[in-house]
Amino acid sequence: MAKFDNIIIVTDLDGTFFDDNSKPTTNNVDAVKYFTANGGHFSFSTGRNESILKKIIPDTICLNNMPAILSNGAYLYDFSTDKRSEEVTLPSDAVRRFVNRVEEKFPGIGIRWNVEEGFVTYNLKNLSKYDLLVYRDSLPEYDKDKVFTMKLYKAVFSAAEDKLQEIKEYAASVNEDNFSLVITAPNLFEIMHKDATKGKALAKLKKHLGLQDAKVYAVGDYENDYDMLKSADVAVCPSNSLDIIKEIADLQVCSNNQGALADLISRL
Repeated sequence: MAKFDNIIIVTDLDGTFFDDNSKPTTNNVDAVKYFTANGGHFSFSTGRNESILKKIIPDTICLNNMPAILSNGAYLYDFSTDKRSEEVTLPSDAVRRFVNRVEEKFPGIGIRWNVEEGFVTYNLKNLSKYDLLVYRDSLPEYDKDKVFTMKLYKAVFSAAEDKLQEIKEYAASVNEDNFSLVITAPNLFEIMHKDATKGKALAKLKKHLGLQDAKVYAVGDYENDYDMLKSADVAVCPSNSLDIIKEIADLQVCSNNQGALADLISRL
């Protein structure tokens, strides 16, 4: 029996696996390779989709040895077979009504949609300068009606940090269809199906692997990681995490800049 045979680690990217420059630290990469070479099961749990993940971590397939939780829990993705599973999508008509109300209240808000081909928008002009550069410079722009015929995994609003809480509060007040509403970065706010969360996807992943007795370590630092950490056997957070995350963590490791994953694996 290998050292880490019955252990699963899932980790967020920004503020956890990545340093403050959005790059994986060398000690994190080396530690993950050691972990999987000795029987451990490792994957990412992120709001990004597979095409973006392949670009920002070229050796993703070498690190992941089980399906990843992508689009913040909207589906599992197996890099070895290039297939999605356990998809949870937004109901088109309902989410269109909801988003229209938010856009009417905040007409300058940026919005992009995660669909099967990646991220798209229907108004590049309104895509906020506060959104991530990797999306803002490469988004295809479609007619609004066409966007709502697509398979929608999530919507991402972007706005100034001092405006985001107001937007979330208003969205919550008109959330008649019980969408999941979560702030995922200082300038980003996401709308997803209530069953599309990292925590629920983690349970699906464990069942998919057939490792019901495995011990699950989840690593996260932000609001969208909360239910994943609560669903894990051991909730782990870097020292740079939000206070609400530190409050529920079973284990606090070093900061993301020092190699939080390497620190965790050294303790197993």
